[in-house]
Amino acid sequence: MEVFIKNTRMDFDHYLVYFLSETSKGMIFCKQAFLREQSIIIVLFCILLIGILPNGQSGILVIVGIFTLVEILYFFFNKFNPKFHAAKRALRKELKIWSQRQWNLLERQRKIQISQEWLEISTFDSNHLFHWNMVEDLAIKSDYIFIEVTGPYILPKRDFPSEEIYLDFGKLIMEYWESGKNKPISAELRPAKS
Repeated sequence: MEVFIKNTRMDFDHYLVYFLSETSKGMIFCKQAFLREQSIIIVLFCILLIGILPNGQSGILVIVGIFTLVEILYFFFNKFNPKFHAAKRALRKELKIWSQRQWNLLERQRKIQISQEWLEISTFDSNHLFHWNMVEDLAIKSDYIFIEVTGPYILPKRDFPSEEIYLDFGKLIMEYWESGKNKPISAELRPAKS
């Protein structure tokens, strides 16, 4: 079974939300980004505290009050999910330095073909063949199928001829992945040693 896909930047945004909120790698990244932002706030708090210390206890209470207010505002503006939003900000900052060539590579048309043994991803100038045990993660959502191999592959529902074909493809790819993810590559399928 095969499908032709063409991604947009919006598809990548949907992948980022999935990655940050539902994968273990994404949750680790969220925690790291959150701790990075919190350490900056704490350093600023300590600098203010050191500057106010000569003024006595009233100065300390004012700084503790300001720190508490800053933290409350931080949680409020992050919709009470600061880890997710800190990670999203960090990724968006990183994406700002992507060149147009990198976006063009993301947005080029791909052919995704699946069989019981392989996942094949092709473009006009390349062909990648992956055994199912090389696929790190696979998720089927209402509008996307996300495949994590050497990087993310995003299959939007809109690129399938119908919803029925999308659902059949999702069911089949999940079945192939589940049956092949723990199988070693057989000797006849491995490339010959030179």
